[in-house]
Parts: sequence; structure tokens; C-alpha cells
Amino acid sequence: MNTQRAFIMLVSVLPLLGCNGLEGMCEYVGPTVGSDASPDASPADSPQRVAAASLAAAAPAASQDAAASQDAAASQGAAASQDAAASHGAAPSTPYLIPETGHGLLQSPINIVTAAVGTDEHHHVKLHYRKSKEKIVNLGHTVQVNYDDGSSIEFDGKTYDFKQFHFHTPAEHLIDGVTYPLEMHMVHTLESDPNTYLVVGVLFKEGKTNAFIDEFASKIPQHEGEKVQDAHKINISEVFPANSRYYHYQGSLTTPPYTESVTWVVLEQIHEASPEQIETFNALEGNNARHIQALYARHVDAD
Repeated sequence: MNTQRAFIMLVSVLPLLGCNGLEGMCEYVGPTVGSDASPDASPADSPQRVAAASLAAAAPAASQDAAASQDAAASQGAAASQDAAASHGAAPSTPYLIPETGHGLLQSPINIVTAAVGTDEHHHVKLHYRKSKEKIVNLGHTVQVNYDDGSSIEFDGKTYDFKQFHFHTPAEHLIDGVTYPLEMHMVHTLESDPNTYLVVGVLFKEGKTNAFIDEFASKIPQHEGEKVQDAHKINISEVFPANSRYYHYQGSLTTPPYTESVTWVVLEQIHEASPEQIETFNALEGNNARHIQALYARHVDAD
């Protein structure tokens, strides 16, 4: 029975029952013996007494129903609030600018704070880049272009062979807390040890069409596992010319197994790419950037 209706019915008959309140005793005010009532009727069997007993019993039950309804509503409201908070990301696992920890002491990517970058170190860098045919692979998690053999970089007396470049959307490295929409990684392996790497990070902001990307963007295969090879040649020097300024630190791969044997060179120059070019990569590979990692005792220098 609806709680409000039960209460109203009970209150409306209280005067007829001779009651002073819901918890008071009721006096019989119905017909007396010898009137129109049955001669066998007694006050205890009267309709008024029956109604009073029924309504008195209904009142606590209705009150219990109301309490149960309130508890259920509160529970549902709390659950709805929790669901809404979860759907809006109210409690992310790691805040945006707080580095992740616990994965190692030399992990990448990082937030490069330019005010804390050292300038007292100088590195010997020599580029040996040639043109390469386009060999494009859709790996599902990224778009990768394999480069012809014969290109390399010398860094502090060590030679690293250039193997491939691939893309991350958004960018993985942050500059002063700023995330750019696209980052390209140029992967090199040490000539004497293929498990030791030098990776060049190239950041892109939204702007005009990038001529280098435009040479192969329309040829990227649309399905995971597909490959495209074209005789047209591209020149990586358009992106990483000689005498480029850069940030340098020791880190790791940003994909499993996160090997901590990477010399990172992140170019200071922020290149431009059109919104359509950036969306081309993001539509194929999704958001494939790793969260920034703790710097610990490492030093970042600029040269």
C-alpha cells in the first residue's frame, strides 16, 4: 500500500474510533447492543475495531516499506554516482603530469623540463643518411616504414645503423608539460650490438601539410599486417638535417620489453603536420603513447 495513502486513511478514521493518536487506546463509538447491529456483535468484533486494527498494522508496514524504498533509492543513487564518476574518468590511475614509477630507473618517455636541461655537455654527431625506397607496414599498433640498409649515425664515436621509423599519436615525450599530437621515432641499432639503440624523437604540432609525410601517407595500408613497397624514394634528412639542436638522455624503449639500453636524441625543432595527416595515423594506430616515466637521477642535456 502507498505510504501516504495509508497514513491519510488512518488519520481520517481516528476520530470515529475515539483515538487520541496512533499509539493511544481507542474507545468503541459504534452502535450499542440492541441497536441495528447484530445482538451477537461485540466491541472487539465491530467494523471500527477491525478497521483500526488493520490500519494500525498497516502503518508500521508502510513505514518499513518507505524506509526500504529510501534505502534502495540511496543505494541506486550511490551506484549511479559511482558509474557516472567512472565514466567521466574521475579517478584516473595516474594523473596526467605525474610520472609512473616502479618500472625501472631508466624508463622512457619523460617530460623534458627545459629550465632544468644542462648545456655543459657536447656530443660528437655525424649523419650518414641516404635515400630509401618506401617500405610501409601497418603493424596495427603503429605505422612503420622500414629503411634501406646503408644509412647510419655516429654518436660519440659509436656507429648506429638506421633501421626504421614509426609513429605515435599523441607524442610520447612532453616538453615543459606540453603534449604534441604526433611523434616520429627513428630507430637505430649499434653496429656491434643490435640490442643497444639510438632513437631520434621528432615532434609534430598541428599546422601546414608536412612534405616528407605527404610522400607516403596516401600509400599506408589500411589493414593490420599489410605491407606496401614503392620504388619512390624518401630522404630522412628532410626531417633530421645536420646541425640540428636536440635534447639527450639515457632511457628505454617505449614498447615491451622496455629495454633500458637506449640513447635518446629528441629534436628541439617542432615540425608541422596537417590535421588530416595526424588523423591518418591516429585512425590506424589509435592512441599508442606510453605514459611519461620518472626521471630519477638521470640528467637531460641539450646540444
